[in-house]
Amino acid sequence: DALQEMYNQKGVFPGEQFKPARRPWTLLNFLSWATVLLSPLFSFVLGVFASGSPLLILTFLGFVGA
Repeated sequence: DALQEMYNQKGVFPGEQFKPARRPWTLLNFLSWATVLLSPLFSFVLGVFASGSPLLILTFLGFVGA
């Protein structure tokens, strides 16, 4: 209870603050999964715009806008 009360008053816990070093592996993991999972979506979007069909492009833009 004393630790909670001190945190409520000062906004920090007592003692030395520990801040772990940032590691690049988390960012690398996120970027690799984003690339793997979003590449089919980008391929689809390129296919829609490459088709040249105004109806298909407007339908796609309306769907994305909604």
